[in-house]
Amino acid sequence: MPSAQLAREHSEDSSGEKGGNLGFFSKEQMVQPFAEAAFALKEGEISGVVETQFGLHLIKLEHIKPAQVTTLAAAREQIANEIKAQRGKDLTFQLANQAYEGIIQAGSLDKYAAEAAAPVQTTGYFTQSNLPAPLAGPPALAKTIFALKKGELSSLLEINDGYTILYVDEVKEPQVPPLAEVRARVEKDFLDEQAQAKARDAAVALLAQAKKEGSLGAGAEKTKSQIRETPFFTRSQQATSGLPAPVAAQGLKLSTASPYPAEIAENGTTFYVLHFKESNPAGEDVFAGRKEPLRKMLTQEKQMQVMGSWLAYLQSRATITTDKKFLE
Repeated sequence: MPSAQLAREHSEDSSGEKGGNLGFFSKEQMVQPFAEAAFALKEGEISGVVETQFGLHLIKLEHIKPAQVTTLAAAREQIANEIKAQRGKDLTFQLANQAYEGIIQAGSLDKYAAEAAAPVQTTGYFTQSNLPAPLAGPPALAKTIFALKKGELSSLLEINDGYTILYVDEVKEPQVPPLAEVRARVEKDFLDEQAQAKARDAAVALLAQAKKEGSLGAGAEKTKSQIRETPFFTRSQQATSGLPAPVAAQGLKLSTASPYPAEIAENGTTFYVLHFKESNPAGEDVFAGRKEPLRKMLTQEKQMQVMGSWLAYLQSRATITTDKKFLE
């Protein structure tokens, strides 16, 4: 069976939808066990089972793309642009620093602006979570700005468009708005919260009733809930269920022996009561085509488990010494 088809049917990784194709990658882009196994292969070869913190992997090397060194001629334009950008940034910093020194010498921002004919922008009141567009910058910028007090001049502050110097004219302390101004929003938020709580309680009640009656239909009828049925879906094709991924994953844990989950499933403000109805096992004809690849995979997995146990046994009986000179 083609490896791409195996990946689509068995992989729990997002690459499974692409037949397991990872594209070209460098050794540094992958975790060490995966990289070492992949870069030890030749084109067309398949690795043994490789274990990483993300799970178990089988690697097939399709193509090797030799590393390339960009020539100076090809990189000349990029280098020139980077030099220009750096020079522009350095010049911007120098001009901003000169402006800051000018403000200090003039004694105030207004005096400097009048003497140097420098443009000054004035903002209205704004909050820490909603800075004006000209002050867009690093995440820590808002905290720095709101640490300033009335009448205080900032140092040079880096923003997306360069640098800025701020002077705090006024500070308006947070105020509780009159109820009349926020009544509609408060009422809506309250009703939404109450509706969500009722929906959750109803889902919990439905799950309890379904377990008690031994039937989701009977429980739904008593709680006036709607039942929807998913088509059959696999672990690698959860999207076909029509359910959010976390909810579908919870559903795959159910079985004939355990048809109901311990708790309801939640996704945002929507609640789900899951019930296992039936499974659709693969036929013998389908398994026949996969038997050999699966047998090899399981054999390699067992070999790794035996090897791991053997190494653990040896380590438990070994005396390990460290020569510090090899660590220097």
